[in-house]
Amino acid sequence: MNKTYLFVSLMILAFAAVWLYQKWAVKKAAMKMMEIRQTGSEEEFIQALDSGYAKLSFNDFTRNMMKLNYWIEKGRGDEIERLIPEIEKVRMDEKQTAAVLSRLFGWYVENGNVKKAASARDKLYKLLKGKTDDYSLGLLHEADQVDAVYLRKDLSYIPVLESMISEINNPEQKAVYQYRLAKLYRAAGRTEDAVSVLKEAYAQSAGAQKKKLEMLSMHPEQLDN
Repeated sequence: MNKTYLFVSLMILAFAAVWLYQKWAVKKAAMKMMEIRQTGSEEEFIQALDSGYAKLSFNDFTRNMMKLNYWIEKGRGDEIERLIPEIEKVRMDEKQTAAVLSRLFGWYVENGNVKKAASARDKLYKLLKGKTDDYSLGLLHEADQVDAVYLRKDLSYIPVLESMISEINNPEQKAVYQYRLAKLYRAAGRTEDAVSVLKEAYAQSAGAQKKKLEMLSMHPEQLDN
C-alpha cells in the first residue's frame, strides 16, 4: 500500500475519532448540566457552569447562553442585568449576537421594560437587515410577532396566532403562543376568550409556567401589563 495514502487515511481516521469523541463529550456534559439544573440549587447550577469541566466542554458563549436562559426561566432580572456585561465581553459572530438580542427582547417586553425592549429590537433589526437565511428570517419573524403582541397590541395578529396554535403539537411551545393570544384577546376586550385559552395552556404546562398561567387565568387584568 502506498505510504502516503496510508498516512492520509490514518490522519482522516484520527480526526474522525477526535470529532466523534468531542461530540460525545459535549453531549455528556450537556446532560450533566441539565441534571444539575433540574435537581440542584441556583448556586449549584451556576457553579457547575463556571467549573473547569464546563469550560472545557462548552465555549464562553454557550455557557453564557445557558445562564441567560436559566435566569430568564427563573425570572431573575437582577441576575440577567449582572450577566449582560459578561456576555458583551465575549467575542460573538452575527448569529450569536442575534440570539442574545432576541432573548433579551423577549425578556424585556414580557416584563414591561419598553425602553430596553425597543433598544434590543432595534439592534436586532439593524443586525439582521437584508439577511435571507432561514435562521435570520426565523428570528425576525419572532421579533415581529413579539413586537406586535407586546408593544403594538396589533389585533390583526389574532387570526395568525389562532392558525399557528392549531398546527403546533409541542405543549410547551403551544402554551407560549396561547399566552400571546390571550394578551391580544384581552386587548380586544374578549376577556372570556383570554381566560379560556389560558386554561387550555395551563392544562398542558408544567412548573413555573403552569403557576403563571393559573394566576393569569384568575387575574386576567394582569395581561394588560
